[in-house]
Amino acid sequence: MWTTQTDDRSAPEDPIVCPDKVGYITKAGLNWASRASGGQDADPADAEARCNRDPKCTAWNNFGYYLNGKVDKWTAYGSLCSYEKKMSSPPPKPLVCPKKDGYITKTGLNWVSKASGGQDADPKDAEARCNRDPKCTAWNSFGYYVNGKVDKWTAYGSLCSYEKIVSSPPPKPLVCPKKDGYITKTGLNWVSKASGGQDADPKDAEARCNRDPKCTAWNSFGYYVNGKVDKWTAYGSLCSYEKIVSSPPPKPLVCPKKDGYITKTGLNWVSKASGGQDADPKDAEARCNRDPKCTAWNSFGYYVNGKVDKWTAYGSLCSYEKIVCPDKDGYITKAGQNWESKAPGGQDADPNDAEARCNADPKCTAWNSFGYYQNGKIDSWTPYSSLCSYEKKAPLECPEKAGYTVVKGKNWVSAATGGSFANPADAEAYCNANAECTTWNSYGYYLNGKVDRWTDLADMCTYEKVVCPEKLGYITKAGFNWESKATGGQDADPADAEARCNANPKCTAWNSFGYYVNGKVDSWSMYGSLCSYEKIVCPDKDGYITRAGANWESSEADGTGGQDADPKDAEARCNADPKCTAWNSFGYWIDATIDKWTPYGSLCSYEKKA
Repeated sequence: MWTTQTDDRSAPEDPIVCPDKVGYITKAGLNWASRASGGQDADPADAEARCNRDPKCTAWNNFGYYLNGKVDKWTAYGSLCSYEKKMSSPPPKPLVCPKKDGYITKTGLNWVSKASGGQDADPKDAEARCNRDPKCTAWNSFGYYVNGKVDKWTAYGSLCSYEKIVSSPPPKPLVCPKKDGYITKTGLNWVSKASGGQDADPKDAEARCNRDPKCTAWNSFGYYVNGKVDKWTAYGSLCSYEKIVSSPPPKPLVCPKKDGYITKTGLNWVSKASGGQDADPKDAEARCNRDPKCTAWNSFGYYVNGKVDKWTAYGSLCSYEKIVCPDKDGYITKAGQNWESKAPGGQDADPNDAEARCNADPKCTAWNSFGYYQNGKIDSWTPYSSLCSYEKKAPLECPEKAGYTVVKGKNWVSAATGGSFANPADAEAYCNANAECTTWNSYGYYLNGKVDRWTDLADMCTYEKVVCPEKLGYITKAGFNWESKATGGQDADPADAEARCNANPKCTAWNSFGYYVNGKVDSWSMYGSLCSYEKIVCPDKDGYITRAGANWESSEADGTGGQDADPKDAEARCNADPKCTAWNSFGYWIDATIDKWTPYGSLCSYEKKA
């Protein structure tokens, strides 16, 4: 069957003018006859673009028709402009296929596969389809895609194909063997202006560096460098070795003692247990103090959660192995500590006898795993290697209360007013609800005012309210501390922690001990007299200064503002009214000069910019 277009219109009198197209022979007033397949695009520009990218296409015309195959002959056709693709042309430029994340680029190749698939008109749609469909394994620049195994790849002109990269288990950590006289640089490569070279065998580079005093480093790719290394950068699976330069004997390593730990000077652990590293060794120490699974930490910030199999020499490292002392009923465990006291005491040959003696004798205040016992006041505690000491607890146990400091065995003396309830829980509730209440106790009494002094009362639990000053931009958490997996730290001065948190958008909270946290707070728990401050996050508003956790005060007469039920209405009102100076997340707005800003819980206020 011959395929052609027919038209009974007569030819125009004027010559047909068809613009030339690069790569095509212009056929003015002609149409093809062919047995090959083809089609039509609504827009001739689409037919042209299709023919440009498809090597099977041999011709197209300005009616939007295109042909995929041999033209048998050309026939007259009115005002039609046809374009026959030139077969012979200068050698094409090398095909360059852009890389695609998550795919292996197959330049000039097409797949052979028994799997199902299809074609999108736009190759970008094929790419998007393959990104979201886990069954899709490949797509190409003609818009084709395949959902299944590719059996093989074959050459295909200017086609850009993309084979999806299948994720695999993460590689095992790189382990570089240590070399005498060198510092091992795992996964690092040097940057240096010094001369160097490469040996085919890394062992030759190692041997060269051993005998050449100018050589400063070599690596597992056989490279070596003769001179100063300026810096080290990450480099995949490379093992580099930096020569240790001899120097005067170092001063003996001195590792400070740590309460509850055995000091391991110049030693590192070998362990199959899990662990990790904190950037600051103080964070590793703090982590190990609070985590009962942690068994050791060191001055490089590493920690281990489990059994240490052995200890090996490691230069200037200070390691600390946690002393594990079993708890004893009625005693406070003092791991790795010994007492200082002027009071009398003694020693039993068996520590069990010292424990029994201390249990039976009310004058005994402490005993330890060396069999010593103490009868009297303990002045202080000092580090003492692997010693387990036990300090006798006072019989009174007072549960902590949120927002209060526990004062055990004490009662207040005060000129201020107060009262009592039959149930101590009612005294607690009263004090929680009333700002003037400062203290309550387990006898049900409460006090509205200053405590002048304290007197002993053995079985009384007294609770003194934690008073924390309000801070602009923060919610006050009196007597609470955070629990968080996020990073943080501690400043010596709480004012520095406050300033740090004000300046750092990642900081979410700080407290009166100088600690701060950069990330999500998971929960809050009671913590004595601690004042914690949780940052209020208020979204910024165009044209306004954000005042997080603050409310305005104005000396101007009443009636200069109001409240809308919906804060959005207050915002809209303030946007439209030039006299409005501020609005807040409670729906209030004000048409007056603001004298100052004061802390106000979780309120978000917005002051109009000048």
